[in-house]
Amino acid sequence: MANKPASTYHRAPQMRYHSPSGQYRITLNGQDVWLGTDHAAAKKRCAVVIAEWHLRGCQPPPPPAADVTVAELFDRFAVWASDYYRNSPATFRSIVAGWRPFLDLYGDTPAAKIGPKALKAFRAGLVRDDFRVDPEAPARPPVRNTINQRIRELVRAFRWAASEELIPASVPDALGTIEPLRMGRSEARESRKVGAVPWEHVEMTLPFLTRPVRDLVLLAWHTGCRIGEILPMCPGDIDRSGPVWEYRPPQHKNTWRGKGRVILIGPKAQEVIRPRLLRTRHDEPLFSPREVPQERRERGTVHRRENQADNPRKTERTLNAVYTSADVTRAIRRGVEAVNAQRERMGLAPIPRWTIHMCRHSFACRTRAEFGAELARVALGHTSLNTTEIYLEADIVMARTVAERMG
Repeated sequence: MANKPASTYHRAPQMRYHSPSGQYRITLNGQDVWLGTDHAAAKKRCAVVIAEWHLRGCQPPPPPAADVTVAELFDRFAVWASDYYRNSPATFRSIVAGWRPFLDLYGDTPAAKIGPKALKAFRAGLVRDDFRVDPEAPARPPVRNTINQRIRELVRAFRWAASEELIPASVPDALGTIEPLRMGRSEARESRKVGAVPWEHVEMTLPFLTRPVRDLVLLAWHTGCRIGEILPMCPGDIDRSGPVWEYRPPQHKNTWRGKGRVILIGPKAQEVIRPRLLRTRHDEPLFSPREVPQERRERGTVHRRENQADNPRKTERTLNAVYTSADVTRAIRRGVEAVNAQRERMGLAPIPRWTIHMCRHSFACRTRAEFGAELARVALGHTSLNTTEIYLEADIVMARTVAERMG
């Protein structure tokens, strides 16, 4: 992918008069643009040329639509998208990763010749998982919703190219006619429904987690926040002036919509993070993987002698200052595996796998049961109650009460 220009604005050169030809010209990106012999008309034409040059990010004009390949189209779109998603780099990386198989297939094909059949053929390959990195590995295709999302992202790139006059507008219009895969009407794998995790399963897993991951899980359980919202939390970001603390994450799911997000930290959640506040600088993350080696040394049965030299490093790997959501998911998965290994030795049934996002579902169910759906919506930070209903599971106890009285 092409690198983003260092600056989106450059001072354009001045229009000059070319004596041998009697014409006016301007040089952009090392190429002369001829503006004609009439000074007034050339001045107007120069203003248009400079405006289009700035609109292209001060880049040379694109090749004719018939010559733009799919690889060139996505290369230009990536430059635009990297700036558009500058506040959500994870989204940009996900989009780029979804393009790679498509570029492997059609990268050298003229973009104007990509039609619905080509996109359907690519989608069928996703359903069969033809593009996995290791062909010998077992097939595990993306779920139906992910496949539909990737097709939408591809169509959006073609639609952007049409707006830049790189390809005819008829190309994205034709691609937009493709119907998305519907549940039960395709061979695509369906996603597993994410529900609430019982506290018993969380409690059994906590001893097998490192301290920072354990505290992250407990904070998510007590506040219902998203994992991405609390990973960068620093002590200086928390307003502790009142009995209920307030944390406003710098980036969250609806930042691009201009909406604010406030995570309220009550007494139970405060007890989780209070010890961390005492030993963490105001501008450092509360939950860092760099404290794990110290925890392992404390658990060790053999301790190092004073002034003992460090062992030589086997790799150049370093620990990040902040966890990623994938790090937390992996740690919880390993914790559940350790729990199930212990339960197998005891002759007990294993517990199902769970993720930290399921703690948000549990928080939604507990809040709705005690305070109602409207307060659950406010606590979760949702604008619409319809979004909150996604997190709420059917309350079978209430349903039984209705059946006993009305049935």
